[in-house]
Amino acid sequence: MFKFWLAWRYLNSGGNFLNLTSGLALLGMILGVASLVVSMAVVSGYESTLRRAVIDVVGHLLIIKRGQTIKGSEEVEKSIRPLVNGYQAHTPFVVVEAVLAHNKKITGVIIEGADPESVHKVLNLKSRLLPGGAFDLGFKDDLPNALIGKGLA
Repeated sequence: MFKFWLAWRYLNSGGNFLNLTSGLALLGMILGVASLVVSMAVVSGYESTLRRAVIDVVGHLLIIKRGQTIKGSEEVEKSIRPLVNGYQAHTPFVVVEAVLAHNKKITGVIIEGADPESVHKVLNLKSRLLPGGAFDLGFKDDLPNALIGKGLA
């Protein structure tokens, strides 16, 4: 109760409840709070969109062994399944760093390969491809398939 009395006393001390100074201060506070609410909503939407986009092409959990391939992914799955809540699927993959040269420019790239049989259970690549692309992710023929980004193309 004391806080309200003190606030009332200072707001009403000059005889005018809302003079020019207090009106501008109140307007500034309203604009400041409104801009914070709007910016938090924008950042929250951006964060959820970014999280969804990253998980679509990377997955939730990566188990990496540098320098060698992991033998027997079924044994790894059996050891990981009790540790990860809500386990759904896994796919083995390989990552190789490479250097490309074109038109006297050298660019470093990362080449990733995944098992064509199980990659669709883990990653949502189809939603990230442009319509009318050359690859349907069917993996039907004996030739190796490749997906490249706009920058590399």
